[in-house]
Amino acid sequence: MNCPKCTYPNPAGAKYCQLCYEVFNRSAADRYLHAQRRAQRQDHPDADSGDPAAFTVTPMHPVRDLMAQVNWTGFVSKVLASVRGFFQTYLKYIGMAVGIVALGVALVFFTSAKQRLQIFGSRLEYRFSQSQPVPYSVGFHTELKSWSERGGRLDTPLGTVECNEIGNVTARGDVPRNKLQQVTFQPTEWILSQSGQVSQVIPLSHPSLKPVGILLNARGRIQNRVNPGSARMGRVLTFLAPRWPAGSQRTRAHWEEPVEWVESVGPWKILWKGKLRWMVAGVEQWHDASYLRLTYTADVKTSVWESPEWMHGGVRSVAFQGKSFGNARFDQTQHHLVSNDFVQEGTLTLFVDNIYRIPAELRVGRTPRHHWGEAPTPEPGQIFLQLKSRLGIHKS
Repeated sequence: MNCPKCTYPNPAGAKYCQLCYEVFNRSAADRYLHAQRRAQRQDHPDADSGDPAAFTVTPMHPVRDLMAQVNWTGFVSKVLASVRGFFQTYLKYIGMAVGIVALGVALVFFTSAKQRLQIFGSRLEYRFSQSQPVPYSVGFHTELKSWSERGGRLDTPLGTVECNEIGNVTARGDVPRNKLQQVTFQPTEWILSQSGQVSQVIPLSHPSLKPVGILLNARGRIQNRVNPGSARMGRVLTFLAPRWPAGSQRTRAHWEEPVEWVESVGPWKILWKGKLRWMVAGVEQWHDASYLRLTYTADVKTSVWESPEWMHGGVRSVAFQGKSFGNARFDQTQHHLVSNDFVQEGTLTLFVDNIYRIPAELRVGRTPRHHWGEAPTPEPGQIFLQLKSRLGIHKS
């Protein structure tokens, strides 16, 4: 095959001329590319014809060329000089603005009750005056379901009781003497409402409603509690005037307080004795005001304070299985308790020496086996009191 360009005789089937390297049978794209390269070689005769990249079209970069002409050193120097002159001229005003902003940030930070409590803590101190008594409303709610068992089997159901008590109490501080102040908690009204019975007003002369009090030192801490054997008011005093620890208390601070109180549970009176485990939970918004919120759990043991006549002296021991917890709110401005809610739920187990002390009129169904005219043989057993008890104290 002769080359059309140099007429060199090439072998049959050759794709290009072996003398001048003329390509045979080019496509349209190859011919166009070849024409472009030929034009580049004519425009740039000094370029290496063997490097295809040398014949690529180099685009113009006017922005880059313009940036290369800028005197950047002089430009930066002028900017720095302008900034320096601005600060030198208005340094006093800039300092005042920064100070005002810093003061505003500090005020917002330190006026937050939560931040103050976290950083500085809070002192729990009581303050009561004679001229401004503090009124409180008190509520007891008790739900009781009881039954007896002997030999691991039901002996007799003892019925259910639902009882509510509502009262009003006033806290009044006396004139301090010898750096000690007597604060008296005086009931002004007490109403008892029991399921299946008519509500009745308990006279204030009742022994369980005798006034109680606390003795405060100059720093507002309780030195002593005054309780002249008053069952209802003694229970109120335990939760209306808790003992606070000395010093500032921050968030999550905790302490223990020894307590004891008597609670009426149906025909029984139970003595609770042990300790409350307190913890500072933080600051809480309640009724459009900020109060210190405290939570606690009760670790208490039980014993029978007073039993029905048919079981006098018959209870050997008492056990309680359940939960006891509460939460309170303290006013750090007025320095007294705003609310306290305490809940107990569980089962009291009374181990008795003779289950047949339960009188016949209270028995349902299963009766003791004994010969006619003879008393049944004493048999030990248990009396169960399933209890749901709530105490609420709120500033009126």
